[in-house]
Amino acid sequence: NYTDALDTLHEVLRMRRHRQYQHDVHEPIINQYLELCVDLKKGHAAKEGLYQYKILTQNTDINSLEKVIRRFVQMAENRAEEASREAKETLADVEDLDMVYTPENLMLATVSGEDSQDRADRTVLTPWVKFLWEVYRHVLDILKNNNKVEKLYQDIAQMAFNFCIKYERKAEFRKLSDSVRNHLNLVIKHSHQTNSVNLNDPVSLQLHLDTRLHQLDCAININLWQEAIKTIHDIHSLMQLSKKRPKPQALANYYKQQALVFSKASN
Repeated sequence: NYTDALDTLHEVLRMRRHRQYQHDVHEPIINQYLELCVDLKKGHAAKEGLYQYKILTQNTDINSLEKVIRRFVQMAENRAEEASREAKETLADVEDLDMVYTPENLMLATVSGEDSQDRADRTVLTPWVKFLWEVYRHVLDILKNNNKVEKLYQDIAQMAFNFCIKYERKAEFRKLSDSVRNHLNLVIKHSHQTNSVNLNDPVSLQLHLDTRLHQLDCAININLWQEAIKTIHDIHSLMQLSKKRPKPQALANYYKQQALVFSKASN
């Protein structure tokens, strides 16, 4: 029974006698745990397990945490990709993944004359895309404002923006933009805390700028012009913090995209 196995592994991760980290013991346990979370589409359980593993590894084996998270995200992406190939429809008509399985929506699908192929596609594709969306959100929440994993955080954020483009997810793009904006505010507010990201470090600041520039490209790609304008303001604020100018190529692309956004906004 997968659910019982998941519960057992979760208890093992929480046990006091397992608080002394051992790479050869704990990494296989968390990998097996996360495989079960993917099989069962248990996003919140995965987040709880990863949180426990972060506590274990943050000061002892941060590379293991990164490896485990990248493997987990890749598993979820693979499942969504497989479901996408199997289904014949896209999810363009699903407005908000967080609202997919409300009683109202299920009833509406029943009475709206949705044909069996539509329902089959929805059954195959939507659960995996919804789960993948949860995975990105949970992982970003675990990694936020931590200078030991800031490159991983930015990589996952960019992957999440790519997800929004690939699956045409406008509602999720807005939510993701709000999340990374809130996480940046946390960085600024709690900069004095241990392991906080330091925006005075040029490398850290460049990582944030790279993600925002990617976010801007994605907002334009998906025709979310208000989000693009917000992102331009975010980039401008980050540039004000920088003691040196961004890379010329990045700056040129930024001004080119800015001109495009403002020309659209004035139409």
